[in-house]
Amino acid sequence: MAFTAAFAAMLLYAHGNRALVFHGDAYETWQVARALADPSYVYRSFVEYRGFVVFVLDAVIYRLSMVLGTDGVLTFRFFSSLLFAAFSSMSLPTALGRLAGVVPTPGKRLLCAAIVFVFFRGYFLYPSNDTVALFFLLLSLNAVSGTARLAVGRTALAGLWLGGAILSRSNYVVASPFVFWLAMMRDNALVAADRWRDIGRGLALLVALGAMFVLNAEYVSHRERADRGDHPDALRVLSHQLADGLRIQRIEWNAGDERYPGMLVYGESRGKAILAAEGLQAGRFQWNEYLSIVSRHPLDVGVIYARHLFNGLDPAYPTVYVQVVRERSLLFSALNFFLMFSSLAALWRNRVPLRGTPALLAMALPALACMPFPVESRFYMSLSVFLLAFPVFANPWAKCRYWSKFGLALAAMLFVAACLAMSAHVFSSLKGVVLPFHTLP
Repeated sequence: MAFTAAFAAMLLYAHGNRALVFHGDAYETWQVARALADPSYVYRSFVEYRGFVVFVLDAVIYRLSMVLGTDGVLTFRFFSSLLFAAFSSMSLPTALGRLAGVVPTPGKRLLCAAIVFVFFRGYFLYPSNDTVALFFLLLSLNAVSGTARLAVGRTALAGLWLGGAILSRSNYVVASPFVFWLAMMRDNALVAADRWRDIGRGLALLVALGAMFVLNAEYVSHRERADRGDHPDALRVLSHQLADGLRIQRIEWNAGDERYPGMLVYGESRGKAILAAEGLQAGRFQWNEYLSIVSRHPLDVGVIYARHLFNGLDPAYPTVYVQVVRERSLLFSALNFFLMFSSLAALWRNRVPLRGTPALLAMALPALACMPFPVESRFYMSLSVFLLAFPVFANPWAKCRYWSKFGLALAAMLFVAACLAMSAHVFSSLKGVVLPFHTLP
């Protein structure tokens, strides 16, 4: 029931937005996928340094549209609606239910899907490595945290899913040790001292994960045969990102508002003042310069990165590509912060059992790893989705006595008010920056 409702809702939403074209990274990703699916079409892009998974999946969809004679974008959005339904009504509720120690009922699954739809529905209209990476991570966590039956096979499958997550978005590599930790944890259904089973599970996970990187090497080799020789310098890109992370609080992608041309940039005055004092206002800086800034201004850098985390957990819009910049909903933001507070209260009151700790860390740390860089809310999706949907499975309001509930409600009101004030302050620093911005007609 929940899957069908989620699929139908997303499909109707996609149909209502069928006129929206692909922009920016989504455009580049779709063009690379088209080049993989159609040998007669050649396209090179800066996004190709990413792993092969999203490109190959989208290439399969594009090829299918060619065979069926259907519109490629509409075909993609049909399959993306299926992804949304599987993600929001199946994988996410299963993972959060196990973390909270409850069985996801159909009603909880439907409510979880509704929350994801409200806050992230626009993410599924475009080719995106963010949604795919998180979906694969959830599949991996669910595979290693299930029953003991077919433990080695499920762990091998978890390795493939984990590889898919990493090769969709590289920051998910920080989840690897926690998926491995979860795979090695014994539950009551396992024989306490089955050393060979433990070894088999560990090897299965590592071999499957390694196989995904072998496949990625084949993809890279295939693309290099038509290469023009322009490879991105990963360290140079990273140093630029670290520098921009001190200058910029957050970034939004303007896809239709003529009042704000190009990319929407929210400046970081504290970081700009630090760079001005250090004489590093333009371009990028070297690693030793970055480490020197951090060592001399640890408090300022800490405040800047705390703002990054706050901005990452403030979606502001239910899409990556914003059509009308000033159409921010106060109710949307207030609900986001209320659910976030409820999740933090649930974690504080109920704690997380030891078996849930690696799953929680696997979802949180990929987002936290993005804190030094300019903020786009999609980078924080793994943590944001958890904080928004976890109260469905661990409701902190359910068992409170009257006075405890009153105190919790008062704390929630203060938390939401403070967050709304901080969010308004961030959005007051908006500037439009004109950048090359491709669209797919």
